[in-house]
Amino acid sequence: MPRKTKTAATAVRIAVTDGLKAMPEALGTVFPATTLQTCFVHLIRNRMDFAIWKGHKALAAAIKPIYTAVSSEAAESKLNAFEAGSWGQKFPTVVNAWRRAWNKVIAFFAFPPEVRRVIYTTNAIESVNASCARSSRRGGTSPASMQPPS
Repeated sequence: MPRKTKTAATAVRIAVTDGLKAMPEALGTVFPATTLQTCFVHLIRNRMDFAIWKGHKALAAAIKPIYTAVSSEAAESKLNAFEAGSWGQKFPTVVNAWRRAWNKVIAFFAFPPEVRRVIYTTNAIESVNASCARSSRRGGTSPASMQPPS
């Protein structure tokens, strides 16, 4: 019979979120030392509504230098260049969204490139959640049933 144990997070060092309004306050209350990072994929995807479908790839490519920059200073320089360029002039709402989220964007640059590849998006977590949901619907195994016997 599997042994039941209580497990809970005692600390959260970084949280990557998709822009939920109450998340900063909730995390700040429970885990005050947490660094809050905005999911770049969600930040980009939410602004794509302002571009025609044919322009999505080009707009995403124009934004990519911002979040692939080597430092927060370089990223800000890339954002300024984007704003001054044709894309920034055509889509000022994209620039405004990045500026509003900037404090939650620059936290990303405190981490080494190896970690950045993992934390720039919530998609990996969403994929795991979707897999668990599919497995549950099919009557598959749950993490609890996969516990080794004690």
